[in-house]
Amino acid sequence: MKLIVSEKVMAGEKLSEFLSQNKAKKTKEKEVPVWTHKDWVIVPMSGHILNYDFSEDFSDWSKTDMEELVNSEKIITKTLPNVCDLIAKYAKKADELIIATDYDREGEAIGYEAVDIAVEKNPKIKLKRARFSALTKDEIIASFEDKNLVIPDKNLSDAANARREIDLYWGAALTRLISVIAQRLGRMYLSVGRVQSPTLAIITDREKERMVFKPERYWEISANLGFSKNKFTAKHNPFKIKKKEEAQRIQNLKEKTAKVIEIEKKQERTKPPAPFNTTSFLSAASNIGFSVANAMRLAESLYLKGLISYPRTSNTVYPEAIKLRELLQELSKQSTLGKFAKEILEKKEIIPTRGKKKTTDHPPIYPVAPADKSKLSQQEWKLYQLVFRRFIATLSDTSLEEKARMLFEAGKEIFSINGFRVIEPGWRKYYKYSSKEEVEIPNLKKGDLVEILKINSNEKETQPPRRYGQGSLIKLMDDLNLGTKATRHDILKKLIYRGYVLATNMEPTNIAMALTEVMKEYAPKITKPEMTAQLEEYMDDIEQGKKTLSEVVKTSKELLLEVIKTIENQKEAVGEKLREALIQDRIVGPCNKCGEEMIIVRSKGSRKRFIACKGYPKCENSYPLPQTGKLLVLSSKCEGCNTNYISVIMFGKRPWKFCPNIDCPKRQEEEYIIELKKKKAEEEKLKTLKEEKTIN
Repeated sequence: MKLIVSEKVMAGEKLSEFLSQNKAKKTKEKEVPVWTHKDWVIVPMSGHILNYDFSEDFSDWSKTDMEELVNSEKIITKTLPNVCDLIAKYAKKADELIIATDYDREGEAIGYEAVDIAVEKNPKIKLKRARFSALTKDEIIASFEDKNLVIPDKNLSDAANARREIDLYWGAALTRLISVIAQRLGRMYLSVGRVQSPTLAIITDREKERMVFKPERYWEISANLGFSKNKFTAKHNPFKIKKKEEAQRIQNLKEKTAKVIEIEKKQERTKPPAPFNTTSFLSAASNIGFSVANAMRLAESLYLKGLISYPRTSNTVYPEAIKLRELLQELSKQSTLGKFAKEILEKKEIIPTRGKKKTTDHPPIYPVAPADKSKLSQQEWKLYQLVFRRFIATLSDTSLEEKARMLFEAGKEIFSINGFRVIEPGWRKYYKYSSKEEVEIPNLKKGDLVEILKINSNEKETQPPRRYGQGSLIKLMDDLNLGTKATRHDILKKLIYRGYVLATNMEPTNIAMALTEVMKEYAPKITKPEMTAQLEEYMDDIEQGKKTLSEVVKTSKELLLEVIKTIENQKEAVGEKLREALIQDRIVGPCNKCGEEMIIVRSKGSRKRFIACKGYPKCENSYPLPQTGKLLVLSSKCEGCNTNYISVIMFGKRPWKFCPNIDCPKRQEEEYIIELKKKKAEEEKLKTLKEEKTIN
């Protein structure tokens, strides 16, 4: 008998469907679904069934010796004992164990948890590994053929387990140490991590750049021009003028006409985009409104439904094994997007674009089957479209575009207009996310005169550098080798969950800024990507057989103990700074009545929270606060009153931020506009009801 283990229940169901042609018998044992057919049984694992932890001796954070914690042996516990028992039960009578988890580090580590249990019960059991990148019938059946089954990769598993163990010790030791020193225990502990902390430092560094940024005034100059009945706008060269006097001089030009002095037209071809790997996919999903964590969750759902290939991959080159014409024939059956596949099939030769990264683990992300839109959620369909269109684009032709530039002279001033039009859309027809607005230049020739209707001068200010979006941050983490394709989205999710950054725009909170500054001053290694990147390379070495799990874990513990020693040697200074920061984290700005600081407090009697002046009882100024949801004081300030914005995070709802100062003129104006809109909507509703009543 063969015992097959899958990573998730849905994957197990797909395996049973394809391997038995829908003839497998499904039962439930110990609340776990099990599929049996002829000579095999499938048990789904639902992720890791074994967990790494510490002994109960270290449960009291305030009494834990961090060096002892780091040097202690991890404890392995069963997170899903029912699954463990079923694997043990069937392993006793099985001749062969086939690991059919996701083929990557994490999947191999999950598979080896089943191996450890099975071998303990049956030392003679043969170990096999099925490798597949899509949950489709052809690929699953092929992967289970004897010639394609391989031996499970212990090095791959060890690389994943090294990460789990390293992150366990780093996260637990540093989080406990910092939380104890700051006297911030319980639910409000301060989280510190090996990948989390340098990522947070990147975010806070950008915020500091924004905070010290000094805007400079400049003027944008343009001219409204016309000939015959046509009107258009040309920009002054240079468009941005730094001196007001210069802007005024140009605006006061006495010339009534401008002359066409040069026309440039240039055609160029643009290559189709490269196939999606995890980083580029998450970046593209972020650009159309998905959080990276949600995008990965939905991609996994589409993969388990057998609609797209495995979404964790570094590859940007389609392997030759993918039969593109056969796949396109299948995809052409999709009701709304299938027409694109049919158009590609009409090409004599289909040559896909190639990205820079070529690996052998999994192919790039691409659609493997036509989706039934009615069976997907709105978000799943939107993401499936993204993957489908990208795939079609990578098989398409180059696009041909024309760029044009027309120069005008008025006096000694030069104005220009830039044009852009698509001559042959090529891949742009399918991948609508990279569309550019077309601008036609006027139908003029060199030497023609046009009328100057008006010269515009708009005063503006330079803007601070933009905050990182989730997509751009994922790409930067990839460039710096922070985390892996499988973990980066989880790191961002943790930063949001811990209240360090806002999900909407990755804006750091006050405590995130303060914690990073303290760590930079007293333990700079933990905030820099170099050390984390080095450990990532060591884990790659484990996968390649150049290092062992124990060697890398030992090295990481030595590095961790150095960081702990540095912090403990300056415990008092670190504690003082952190406690100051925690107090600062409750301050929202100056009191508009006495100038003292306004601070978030909680009533001793009612336990209600509100904002009060530190000058109490001399000053009784206070502001109300929402009584539900987690409050985060942001680093950004309201332009109307210089009070820090507060973000409210409530489970299941979109976070929102507000200025807490009820006397703030900007807040009052916004509330007035909201009230006005509400009143207008009510009037419109009443008017509609009256009209309907009159008609009836």
